[in-house]
Amino acid sequence: MRFFTFYIGETIMTAKNNPLMDKSKAFAIQIVELSRYLSSEKKDFTLSRQILRSGTSIGANLAESKGVQSLADFISKQTIALKEAYETRYWLELLLEARMIHQPWHDQAQKMLSEIIAMLNASIMTAKRNLATSTAPIQDKTPPDQSNNAK
Repeated sequence: MRFFTFYIGETIMTAKNNPLMDKSKAFAIQIVELSRYLSSEKKDFTLSRQILRSGTSIGANLAESKGVQSLADFISKQTIALKEAYETRYWLELLLEARMIHQPWHDQAQKMLSEIIAMLNASIMTAKRNLATSTAPIQDKTPPDQSNNAK
């Protein structure tokens, strides 16, 4: 098994230094609150569950991308998070047009979501560029094969 450390510019991305993870978690908390509101005040359970699933899945996929085994796997997890963000955007628009949420709340959520989408797109593009130029794994910590050393 290989372990990788991902670098973005000069910075190692960690839980304490990850604005994308921070924004996605703050967004997920807003979505949880929205879901509660839709369930209790609007008595809507279908749309409430849909936006809860997609809106919280963004951060969940980002969290999962911390444990990837390759750069391609990292790109895949980030791309899934991006797809969930686009789905959440759709649900927010639908809720606004169905007059289930107010314009100011919608605008605030869409602004935050647009920032997350921009950050995800930048992260994916950087990772794809790194994958295309990579010729060797980053920090390969695979132990040497002892059977080949005996020759």
